[in-house]
Amino acid sequence: MAHSSYVHQVGLVPSAVDPTIKSSTSAPVGSDPKERFLELERLTSSYLDDDDRALLEKAFRFADEMHAGQKRKSGEAFVIHPVEVAIILADLHMDVETLCAALLHDTVEDTVATKQQVTELFGESIANLVDGVTKIGKLSVETLSDEQAETFRKMLIAMNKDIRVVVIKLADRLHNMRTLSALREDRRIFKARETLEIYAPIAHRLGISSIKWELEDLAFFYLEPTKFKQVSRMVAETRKEREEYLESIIVVLSKAGFVDGMRGKGGGYKLTRPAEGYTVGSILRLIEGPLVPVSCLERKPVTCSRAAQCRTLPLWSKLDQLVNDYLDSVTVADLIRTEDGGDYVI
Repeated sequence: MAHSSYVHQVGLVPSAVDPTIKSSTSAPVGSDPKERFLELERLTSSYLDDDDRALLEKAFRFADEMHAGQKRKSGEAFVIHPVEVAIILADLHMDVETLCAALLHDTVEDTVATKQQVTELFGESIANLVDGVTKIGKLSVETLSDEQAETFRKMLIAMNKDIRVVVIKLADRLHNMRTLSALREDRRIFKARETLEIYAPIAHRLGISSIKWELEDLAFFYLEPTKFKQVSRMVAETRKEREEYLESIIVVLSKAGFVDGMRGKGGGYKLTRPAEGYTVGSILRLIEGPLVPVSCLERKPVTCSRAAQCRTLPLWSKLDQLVNDYLDSVTVADLIRTEDGGDYVI
């Protein structure tokens, strides 16, 4: 099976993926739930208002109370799981109802809390999201043939009128995959296959590439540990070369005004104008120079002393025009727009 996430990451990311190296929003095992909730508040401070933040804190306190004394298989306090799920969703800038439902998503299934209680405290919309996630949790798959996996994927999406239920479940699965090492080996392998066959394709279908890639990488780690180590080693060995190549391109693009640098946490580079304003031809000519099939066409008009007698010059000139016209007709926006709504992978 082609591992598209690794194709993407080998080309663009400077370090090998390793489940022991968490993403920027995840926390090490043993983290304090209250401290992680503070991280959730920090992530949402830029887009939630005071009322939303108050509701979020209320949901956390309720979940913390309901899950009191419960432990995960890793030995952690159980409430750390819904907090981490909410953090994953906050990184996607999901709305407050989704975040509250993430914090509460295991209360009805695993504690004495009821849907009616959640409705009274947090409203019908949040209660329905929690109920939807609970119903998904009750579904089980014993075998994972291609046909059965596709049927299950369709059922997950079709049974939920509110797609936010599925997004919460994806975040739930992602955090469970990040902590999968606490399970027995046979359960790790089954969960990894289930993730690769069901949940990663759903994330792709919904266009949530960050979750899709991490789910695939984590599943690959458990299903093909030897191959995973080989790929990780190859990525690590070529890291310096890739970084230098990418940096050289960024310097050229920056000097030409194609990109601007951004400082601080989460910084990097951004386009200076909409993606529709960049053609592939303009970028390639900037980085590679003239896009000509033969060197005599690098200067216009052609200065070669044998141009008048050259029988193939018209052919090369026509090819040169066709290639440049086509590359100038394709924009960066065209590259990132695919027919199935997925991601462009390099």
